[in-house]
Amino acid sequence: MKVFWRVLLVLFGVALVAAVAGVATLVRGFRTQDPRIMQPMRRFLNETVNPEALKRAGKAGEETAVIHHVGRRSGTEYSTPIGAKPADGGFVVALPYGSDAHWVRNVVEAGSAVLELDGETHVVHDPEVVPIEDTAFATDEAWIMSVFGVREALLLRA
Repeated sequence: MKVFWRVLLVLFGVALVAAVAGVATLVRGFRTQDPRIMQPMRRFLNETVNPEALKRAGKAGEETAVIHHVGRRSGTEYSTPIGAKPADGGFVVALPYGSDAHWVRNVVEAGSAVLELDGETHVVHDPEVVPIEDTAFATDEAWIMSVFGVREALLLRA
């Protein structure tokens, strides 16, 4: 019986080390915007997480918002779940993938979009990529922004 517990303890230790290494790799990938980390992460989010998040995003009582935008080349309408926070005269969205994320580029080029947050619909305009330090994220969620190296946010005026 002692052997069983020792083996179990070793397996737990190995799993813990692997989890810590995985998280460290993920954090480093975000901080450096390493395409070897970012591309698979974007693909996973787009194919797996976003479709599930969109089922609830924007509804009353939900923290996740949804932004409706039009593809800058295709003209296709898209809906993307995002984390938007109310700000003076509009909203602000942290950009962990940077300002070159497709949805950000679509919204900036179009100059407007529709944002659903907490059961309310807002037409947003004049999007502007700003330093994260110029937003509420700099104080409210500074530690997580710092850990993941988030440098930019999107300011959306309502």
